[in-house]
Amino acid sequence: LTVDDNVLHQLQKMFGFLELSDRQDYNPQEFCFAFKDHSGNPVNVSVQQDTQEFLNMIFDKLEIGLKHTPFQSILESVYGGKTSNQIICNGCGNINEREDIFYNLSVEVKNLKTVFESFDKFITGETIDDYYCDTCKKKNSITKRTCLSELPNVLIIHLQRIVFDLDTLMNQ
Repeated sequence: LTVDDNVLHQLQKMFGFLELSDRQDYNPQEFCFAFKDHSGNPVNVSVQQDTQEFLNMIFDKLEIGLKHTPFQSILESVYGGKTSNQIICNGCGNINEREDIFYNLSVEVKNLKTVFESFDKFITGETIDDYYCDTCKKKNSITKRTCLSELPNVLIIHLQRIVFDLDTLMNQ
């Protein structure tokens, strides 16, 4: 038995089957064979994967597979948003800004009651002392934060359910 190990073909086959068939299930065995890990081996279905890591891997594979086709920017047009990483000098008010594209947002949920609280924590940022500002030429406190500058058409939110504790060196 020969299996087409092109992940794009297998994804198209899987979604086509789910769309056009009366069945409500699909055996993803061939897709799992085509979906290779970083070492080039088929994904091990008996090992639980981190959802965000899997999503980033499949988006990378799709971007590579769609490069040089009419669909090369489809992921960015549907799932791509922009964050603005800002460093604000608390002395002179100068703002250094860098924009990055994102396909999903990872937000904390520990000790937070709503997704709105998670977003507030995401954009609040942190204060860093003794930062040398190139604009006012002295050390000041700065605020380092990430803002959402452009939302995607479809926003994927990853809830950080597991947090690494630096004191115990264990996941919680």
